[in-house]
Amino acid sequence: MVQSNRIWLNLDAGDEESSPPPVRGLLIRRGAAGSQPGLRQDPYKVGLVIEGGGMRGVVAGGMVAALEGLGLTNTFDVVCGSSAGAAAGAYFVAGQARLGTSIFYEDINNKRFIDVFRPLRFRAIMDIDFLIDIVMRTLKPLNTNRIVSSKTVLKIVTTDIDSGAGVVLNDFSSGDDVLEAMRASTRIPLIASAPIRIAGRRLTDGGLVAPIPIQVALDAGCTHLLVLLTRPPSTIKGTPTLLDRFVIGPLMHMILGGKSAGCYLQRPQLYKSALDLISASSEFFTKKIPSIAAIRLPSGSAGVQRLDTNYEILVRGAQDGMNSVFKFFGLQRDNIADVKLFHSRGESRTGNAGVASQ
Repeated sequence: MVQSNRIWLNLDAGDEESSPPPVRGLLIRRGAAGSQPGLRQDPYKVGLVIEGGGMRGVVAGGMVAALEGLGLTNTFDVVCGSSAGAAAGAYFVAGQARLGTSIFYEDINNKRFIDVFRPLRFRAIMDIDFLIDIVMRTLKPLNTNRIVSSKTVLKIVTTDIDSGAGVVLNDFSSGDDVLEAMRASTRIPLIASAPIRIAGRRLTDGGLVAPIPIQVALDAGCTHLLVLLTRPPSTIKGTPTLLDRFVIGPLMHMILGGKSAGCYLQRPQLYKSALDLISASSEFFTKKIPSIAAIRLPSGSAGVQRLDTNYEILVRGAQDGMNSVFKFFGLQRDNIADVKLFHSRGESRTGNAGVASQ
């Protein structure tokens, strides 16, 4: 692993006199200074916003693994994620980003987790309980105690299926609270089981109301946002397809009821609106607050599909995510995202992963 104190010397943090500093420069300065949440020397509040998308979460995993390897874990004050983005955010806050990334191609790229024929037996395609209860508790245990005690606030976004409102879960008093919030946020309707009840509400996939939870971070008072996007730009439509309108939406309403169909059909527009906000507030065009920067896969990338289980595709997705982060910070290291960096074998599973957790 490249040591962070060597990396900072090769990065241009930008204009020191800029007010406020752009996202990239602020993160670099915080990292170089060893800044800690709750003990900042600057007046800003920085949020990390992570898109989900089923198995596309491996791209987000590669991105947070890169941030962790650069020693930037403690530079964020708030981490917001929906669905698989929440999982990537949780392992990142716990200092286990690389371990969390390896889940996608070591533990859940199989029929134990994804089986497209399972609905023939009246069961969901994705077994979220396997992910939470077996993988996150036993095979790749998430250090939930570190999340509960962390000064970096993890916000897990869910959807109240009956009201259609977003519900942000972040007041965790125990590790079980973290995992139950994760269970709710990752329950993609029709693909990953029915909603679960938390505090009397039926909660499901946070991506229905916040596919890119920028507003959640802004509501938390963030002045600067780094947004991690898991899909190539060419896949963005902005409107529901005919299949969405006339098949999936009505089917969702019939099975789940509540506001499920309306939430599902509005998702493409919400996604496009979030991208428009990123473009309008980009740090490359304005120095006003909020300052928003995004890291995304380059145009032309094949990307990862929501239900991909192919090992090579998933590993490449993690590598592409990591390389996108290095490119954002001006590091031209074509071979730095070697697959061995992501394998969990031989590394600690208790949160001692990389420079950022020291």
